Amino acid sequence: MQVKFGTDGWRAIIAKDYTYDNLKLAALASARYFLQHPNSARGVCVGYDTRFMSKEFAQYTAEVFSSQGLKVFLSNSFASTPAVSLYTKAKQLAGGIVITASHNPAIYNGFKVKASYGGPAHPEVIAEIETILPQIDPQTPVVPDSKLI
Repeated sequence: MQVKFGTDGWRAIIAKDYTYDNLKLAALASARYFLQHPNSARGVCVGYDTRFMSKEFAQYTAEVFSSQGLKVFLSNSFASTPAVSLYTKAKQLAGGIVITASHNPAIYNGFKVKASYGGPAHPEVIAEIETILPQIDPQTPVVPDSKLI
């Protein structure tokens, strides 16, 4: 499956298409986008909901971001989408990610992109991240550095 973003992110069925391999692609493409943001030095926020494996997917997303040189603020417990939005805006971060599939059935999980202003990423941002996806090498190593908070 090729990762295909929709409204403010990507959602897919866990273990079918929402896998660590595909999550890595989404996270690497998003990391490249965030690294171009004027607030990139401030970092990004990663939160997650209570769905199956959301905590682990969030941890992996944070590791991918960190491996690309981004400072990452990872939630230490589940966090609502509005909480991640508020934190992203209040700390003037480059953006945020929420691991959630929102209203979709429990077999889904998702990767919601938050813009620096805290709200859902505009379609133009999502489109830009999607243009980066084909450039991503799936073999890119994920070696987190000390920027993971």
